[in-house]
Amino acid sequence: MLLLAAAGAAWWKTAPPTARVTKQHTAETAAAELVDQGTYDTAQRLARLADTPDEQPYAQAALRVADHAPAFAFTTALRHVEAHAVEAHPPALSPER
Repeated sequence: MLLLAAAGAAWWKTAPPTARVTKQHTAETAAAELVDQGTYDTAQRLARLADTPDEQPYAQAALRVADHAPAFAFTTALRHVEAHAVEAHPPALSPER
């Protein structure tokens, strides 16, 4: 058991930097995927299609709304958590009879 722990520690110290960087990159990618950017990406693609001066204000408004959508979603999630929060320290149970 001790030999296995020593071998693992030695590998960790001598692991190629690419293995550590890959692990860090994977964690960053997973964190980045937590935010849905689909609405903003769609608004950007559609804004490029707005050719006439009449369409430009609508495209800019769509981009502005899509940019605020993640903040609105986060606020909604916080409110949901607060509304359904479990007490951190529930009251002590009374003895059964």
